[in-house]
Amino acid sequence: MLASASFIFFLGLCNAFSVGGPEGACSSLMPSHGVGLQRGAPPYTITTSTAQVSAGQEITATISGTKPFKGFFIRMKQGDMYVDGQFTDNGGNKDRCSRTGVTHKDAQFKNSIKVVYRLGPQLRKEDGNPIFIAAVVEQKALIWRITSPEIAVASNTNVTSQPVPGTTPGTGPAPNQGGSDGDDDDDDNDKDSSVALQVGSSLLVSALVVGWALRR
Repeated sequence: MLASASFIFFLGLCNAFSVGGPEGACSSLMPSHGVGLQRGAPPYTITTSTAQVSAGQEITATISGTKPFKGFFIRMKQGDMYVDGQFTDNGGNKDRCSRTGVTHKDAQFKNSIKVVYRLGPQLRKEDGNPIFIAAVVEQKALIWRITSPEIAVASNTNVTSQPVPGTTPGTGPAPNQGGSDGDDDDDDNDKDSSVALQVGSSLLVSALVVGWALRR
């Protein structure tokens, strides 16, 4: 995914091994003299506290492995760019690159390190999935490149609520729409009128029959 050249700047940390990677290693593409990356499966990994992030969120990255290591330099990338934000917890190590990078503070063997990065407001899903990338110094010139699994960026979709049918935004049901009270009243009135008409007709017929019978 990332070209090897994009990682070479980390190699400058070997020049100042005991006190961490130099500030110049943040952007330099010049490798240290005679030093190259190790090939094969690295004995170290980067794990993260979450598989999905959003702008303003904090995420923890942990470097660990099957062997102790003496040095490291870690940053967060998204495509070919470094992720907007900064480390809020360097795990007792040294900040670099305006707090977008962290490196070791001494050459003591370490079994693991843990750092926390806060994503900035400019994080965008369309820029791709970010990763942590690190150089790990096993000893002297034994340097490994490792990356974390890709971290998904949550969608920041603005959801616009839709008005209820028969209404307009900010109002209730339109007159004689969306409600059933008016229709029910009309139905009741129609039923009452029909009953009254039937009763009246029956009374009229009864009166005519009685009158006819009396005249006989």
